[in-house]
Amino acid sequence: MCTGKVRKEIDIPAFWQWLRSVQPKRIIIENVHSFPREGSVGAFRFGVAFGSLHTMAQLHSIYGTKPELVEPAVWKRYFELLHEEKDESRQLAIALFPQMAFTHLTRKKDEHRAEAMLMAWWADRPPVGRNWGASRVAV
Repeated sequence: MCTGKVRKEIDIPAFWQWLRSVQPKRIIIENVHSFPREGSVGAFRFGVAFGSLHTMAQLHSIYGTKPELVEPAVWKRYFELLHEEKDESRQLAIALFPQMAFTHLTRKKDEHRAEAMLMAWWADRPPVGRNWGASRVAV
């Protein structure tokens, strides 16, 4: 049965070309898992996407950059976002990336994009833990 929904998939050739063109110093992938109440189709699609990204990152390691898996609690603890509402991540991303506030972080459902931006910020800084707040942007 067709529901009219458009399924989003990773454009693997485009992602690979982008990965080769930027030559990242670090590749960080959030080590996520499916949720117990998630449907089997959704969990499978999620796993395929995660596996595709992880595989491409591992293939890229022949160029010198090995992928690093990070648990969500690690980077969230850095920002003191553990057990916080998802919108807290979006609000912090707006504070750290104000130029994105009116283009990429306008909707509440942009929380996942905000979390990706925060992971990138985390990956670019030394792991100083909770004392990062001394330089934290006021939100």
